[in-house]
Amino acid sequence: LSASSYRVYYSTESPVLSPGSSMLEVTTTSTEIGGFSDGTFYELLITALEGSSESDFSDGTGAFTLASIPSLPILTGGRGEVQLTWDVVQSASSYNLLISTDPSFSLSSTQNLENLLPPQRIQNLLDGSQYYFALNSFNPSGNSSYSSPATTITIPSPPLNISLVGELEQVQLEWEPVLGASSYSIFSSTAPHLP
Repeated sequence: LSASSYRVYYSTESPVLSPGSSMLEVTTTSTEIGGFSDGTFYELLITALEGSSESDFSDGTGAFTLASIPSLPILTGGRGEVQLTWDVVQSASSYNLLISTDPSFSLSSTQNLENLLPPQRIQNLLDGSQYYFALNSFNPSGNSSYSSPATTITIPSPPLNISLVGELEQVQLEWEPVLGASSYSIFSSTAPHLP
């Protein structure tokens, strides 16, 4: 004969049957228990019921709930690189990072960096390009969902192929457009070297 119902005792405290423990009675051999906090370790014990008789406790078992989704990373764009950091998440042992020039991360060029801890310096990026970053957290129960994307633009590269033609009381300047540049600053001096 199988049991008519089961009691699941659970708690974040050890032992499970401490004053802060909870109990759920179910009639099946599988169930979901909601209302747990993210990234928290819960211990569980189960007993079988038949009528008014309750079995001994099962062996104890426990698991972490998935860690929370990390907050948006704080980004600082540099030349060909981005510095990023984020707040640590309770019980997360590492983080995974998606990097893309596409906000939906659907391009085949999307990079997935795993087993990271903050802060991170991401290099070998294109100058003057917009990048999107999304994080998830990892703990022994698996990966959280990814955060919403955060974005920044890397610093543009300096202009190349500058043409300077001296004219009467003026000079004519031309250069190649720079990817990601919205405007240009021109510095002039009569001294032979600029800083």
